Amino acid sequence: MLIVSQSGLVYSFAFENFVIGLASLNLMLPSIGLYSLSASEFGKDWVVPLDAVYKLLHVIFINGAYLGVRVYLWLLFTPDTSIFIIKNIYSILIFFRDIPADLQAIRRWVYARKEA
Repeated sequence: MLIVSQSGLVYSFAFENFVIGLASLNLMLPSIGLYSLSASEFGKDWVVPLDAVYKLLHVIFINGAYLGVRVYLWLLFTPDTSIFIIKNIYSILIFFRDIPADLQAIRRWVYARKEA
């Protein structure tokens, strides 16, 4: 997308930095899963529900941000990105379908922290 010789489009410097920042964040986000593996205390229920935190960060910073970028490019330059827009919308809808279970896990963690 940012390679001018392939896309033929010239983007602003701020837009390129924004997309590169999103890509960098996308590379760092899996470290939450690695942290959850190292911080697990087997048999205890009060461990931070990092799976729910990961899903929330992923839907905000990856799917939501890339949806915004793709809609911006689609409206401004009209490249063929419609399948990726649908993928981001589908991922956000899946997140909202799973959110009650994640909120329940966060609520249990908060109550367990208050009792401890």
